[in-house]
Amino acid sequence: MDKVMLGDQVTGPLGLVVTTPPTAGVRDLVRCPDALPSEGRAVAGKTTEWTWRGADGRVVEVRQYTAVYQGVSGREVAKEARAVSTCHQAADETYYSNGGLPSTKKFVDDRFEYCERQLADKHDTLCSVLLAKGDVVTAVTIHRTDDGDYTSVPQLKDFVPALTDQLFA
Repeated sequence: MDKVMLGDQVTGPLGLVVTTPPTAGVRDLVRCPDALPSEGRAVAGKTTEWTWRGADGRVVEVRQYTAVYQGVSGREVAKEARAVSTCHQAADETYYSNGGLPSTKKFVDDRFEYCERQLADKHDTLCSVLLAKGDVVTAVTIHRTDDGDYTSVPQLKDFVPALTDQLFA
């Protein structure tokens, strides 16, 4: 599982600074009140968190969570997560997909990305990408809290090639 966690060679050039070092433990894969049918089948998990700070004061939080499952494939877990991730279509939230993930040389078993935006605070956006291969699922989540120019900040597409390579390492 450690081989799938993003290292300094990926996060450093993006300007990310570790705020929570790699921490072992199983957690929820998606932020939805509905439990995934595969809940309880993750036998190991690890989370790392980083922060990016712009010269103008903007802050972007990045989190990677990787889990190993037993008795269920990562593809099935990703499929379940995709199905419940639309829970963010409540009256005060919106759910959407950017559809902007780059193609990769190697094909993972499943991948998808989605974003959530609080309608009461249009500046609060959380976007996630999930990739699955074998019994492993890794997710990177980016949390932004302002509507500034995000072309120069870390984006999901910045992580997909490295995550894919690490899933095959």
